Amino acid sequence: NSPCEDSVNIVRSKGSVNSLEINRSNFDSIDADFSEIYFVNTSILNSGNDCVDVSMGEYTFERLNLQTCFDKGISIGESSLVKIEEIAVSNSYVGVAVKDSSEVDINFYKLTGTEYCYASYRKKEEFGPSKLKINQVNCYDSKTFSQSDSFIVVDNDD
Repeated sequence: NSPCEDSVNIVRSKGSVNSLEINRSNFDSIDADFSEIYFVNTSILNSGNDCVDVSMGEYTFERLNLQTCFDKGISIGESSLVKIEEIAVSNSYVGVAVKDSSEVDINFYKLTGTEYCYASYRKKEEFGPSKLKINQVNCYDSKTFSQSDSFIVVDNDD
């Protein structure tokens, strides 16, 4: 029930988070900037904006469970390098947003009740295109958005 702009705000930090659960934040649930963080189990329910927002850093997520994020499940921007082993996003506007020279590698992505499976674009002109690689995903009933200079590779086994 955090009324703060960011329920958890990590800035210029290095380390790991074994377990993090957030429920009913008014705005972003997690905001991390200029950091190198390894998240093991992360569960977020009912976020008033983005469930996870990371920028200018290196972030690894083992298991992400993101439910009812008003805007984005995870927003990745400003030259971030992100690896995600498993992510589940439900009832959000955008599942995964990659922007502004960021590179993202997702192994397994499960999506339900979300309008956009993923979006890859340049938001700020001082940055370049983004790269998104997904090994397995099910977003057959959701839209996707990609600017022409973004690099997206989806390699489903089926």
